[in-house]
Amino acid sequence: MIVINEMSDREFTSLPNMDVLEEIKTIDQPVLAILNPRRRLLLDPGVPSAVQVRSVTYTLGSADKIVNILNRTNMTVPLGAIYSLLGPSGCGKTTLLRCVIGCLKPQKGLIRVFGYKPGTKGSFIPGPGIGYMPQDFALYDDLTIEETLIYFGRVYFMHNDLLQQRIDYLIDIMELPQRSCLIKNLSGGQKRRVSFACSLVHKPKLLLLDEPTVGVDPILRTRIWDVLIHLTENEKMTVIITTHYIEETRRSHMVGFMRRGHILAEDPPSTLIRRYHAKSLEDVFYKLCAAQKRQSKLWKRTSSRKRSGLFSKYPLNQRDWDETLGGLGGVGNNGGIGGANMNGEGDSDEAEPESPFGSSLDMAPDSGNAHWYTKLDAVTRKILIQSIRQPSAIFAQFILPLVSLFLFCWCVGGTPKSLPIALVNNENPAYLSEVYLSHLDKSIISLKNYSSLEEALEGVRANKLLAALHFEPNFSDSLIQRSDTNEIISDRVVNDSTIKIYADLTNKILVVTLLRSLNIAIQKFLREVSNDLGYSSELFTPPIKVESAVFGEYRPGDYFAVRDYGIPGTLIILTYSCAFGLTVMVLTVERARQMFERNFVAGVTTTHIILGHLIARIIFMSISVVILFLVALFIFDVPCNGPFLQGLSLLFLQSVSGLTHGMMISSMCSEFFMAAVISNGMLLTMFILSGALWPVQSLPFWLKKVSLALPVTIPTEALRSILSRGLDLNHQSVMFGFAISIGWSLIFLFSAVILFRETQKLRD
Repeated sequence: MIVINEMSDREFTSLPNMDVLEEIKTIDQPVLAILNPRRRLLLDPGVPSAVQVRSVTYTLGSADKIVNILNRTNMTVPLGAIYSLLGPSGCGKTTLLRCVIGCLKPQKGLIRVFGYKPGTKGSFIPGPGIGYMPQDFALYDDLTIEETLIYFGRVYFMHNDLLQQRIDYLIDIMELPQRSCLIKNLSGGQKRRVSFACSLVHKPKLLLLDEPTVGVDPILRTRIWDVLIHLTENEKMTVIITTHYIEETRRSHMVGFMRRGHILAEDPPSTLIRRYHAKSLEDVFYKLCAAQKRQSKLWKRTSSRKRSGLFSKYPLNQRDWDETLGGLGGVGNNGGIGGANMNGEGDSDEAEPESPFGSSLDMAPDSGNAHWYTKLDAVTRKILIQSIRQPSAIFAQFILPLVSLFLFCWCVGGTPKSLPIALVNNENPAYLSEVYLSHLDKSIISLKNYSSLEEALEGVRANKLLAALHFEPNFSDSLIQRSDTNEIISDRVVNDSTIKIYADLTNKILVVTLLRSLNIAIQKFLREVSNDLGYSSELFTPPIKVESAVFGEYRPGDYFAVRDYGIPGTLIILTYSCAFGLTVMVLTVERARQMFERNFVAGVTTTHIILGHLIARIIFMSISVVILFLVALFIFDVPCNGPFLQGLSLLFLQSVSGLTHGMMISSMCSEFFMAAVISNGMLLTMFILSGALWPVQSLPFWLKKVSLALPVTIPTEALRSILSRGLDLNHQSVMFGFAISIGWSLIFLFSAVILFRETQKLRD
């Protein structure tokens, strides 16, 4: 085995004044041989490998600022061995693992897992070909231990009987608590073991563990390693484990040291310690890092001497030196794969080997579509169980819409009561003024007597009173004189016969209520007085009459009819926003816990996740929509003059539209805070512009166009047409409401699928 330990640090650092060519000549011939990567061989060509990584490069950033995460990285993992990948945080360990499992696609290089390129047919990667344990727990808190293992077993399409046997085995070997325990009630160490068991449930041939021992106590760390050794010896499993705890990897078969995107060396622990005359693996890593720094300096100092005679004999280029730095002296990890192109363009035209999977996996027979639907069924069942056990989901789906509906019907659109009004009646004795006051609706107007107008106005200014009513001293005489059509009426008579109102006009709704109540009272008063004066009562009736209504009914006591007008829009907004908000909450939290990536590695696609959420949420939302609709109709007497089922169906479609809209927002936001901010802004905008509480016709022209383009505006008018006008699908307004709901749902759904895929690529 070629090594570089013949050269000490002093030999590299004591030659600052020597010519670079002379310095190169001081290097032994075996060391110069390792500087040419084309001369390197596999660690042991006779030992079959499970994973081969050759010249893999993965970068981030643009052309202006490129960051090399992996830089022509090479790695060979022997079959049936525990391979420990060691290195500090940020050196590229997790990125390398994600390239192996197919989550990331390197820009250059070649990766083979049991001879297959990840992601190709027969590799079962992503899928049952590998088991993956991310650094985070990546578990569903609302599932039990057994349900979690069953979910992953179904995703890997295992037979039920074999799955139960495997669960019993894993619970025993992992020393897990009772299988009925919820994940959220477990300790950190127990969650770590459950996460470990999830990666083993299908007996994968390759197991990848990303920092499985971080933050765990020494006893659990020892237990994890005991299980790993048991798996390699009894189940012939190949294991790749990343860690930065160096000494714990003495129990592994192979150790690879990684730094700055390079594998510095890979060999059995005892071999590395012996070769580098080190006391520990930590000492080995220190020496390798020092050697890498010296070689990097050597390259910079010799780059200008490429045409020397020495370099003619040993031709070097930047790529050779980079691969030398990656291999650090031919420790055996940088050989080719049977003549594969080291640039990573050798992935084509090579025959795929026979798949190592199939008979070893306890799976149901492969039948394409059946497996696709099996995964969808597993995802849907999991979401249904989660929804039942999530108090926040139950509240958002059932309680919140009902509470909001009750509050709207109780608080919005009702006639204001007991308005405080000052009464300054200077008529003495009071005659017609008292007759008029007797016609006021005492439930709406609460009169408070004041002796002077100034005192009453002070009460209005102090915000104690809404308005003040003032009767002049000769009100009755002036009103009688005013009614005499044979006389010329003076301004004084008009003034004295007029009821004066001094009001706080800032509260327009209360003032309008007051004025309407006073006008109703004055009409009743004039009819009564006209009979006493010998005039026809029709003389004082306004020459406007509301005939039979085309739609709805005219109720004089209903001052605003805001509730009847606003109920359809409120039902639409409630069903839409609750479905929207709940979906955003669930999906963003799931993404933040790295569950998407773990599902992807298990072979669950974005389509599975979106359709699973769609099916599960629709089941619960159907119940919620029915309850909400029935409460509005039968408890609050909201009229339903049109087809009941069509109104219910439109509400249901709006909930689906909100659900798919939430999926689209979740696909763009990986952080819950940002998703919450965007969601609140969008829902508030739609509520204001939708015409739910105020007619769209009052909006400016350009804003009206925006309003009509929203997914809730036209459906709101369609539901209003069904409930209040009694129209059905044969009418254009109702038909448009259904069409808009279905159209937006499809747009949001397909956008969510595409954006989930694209954002995952960008994130990767």
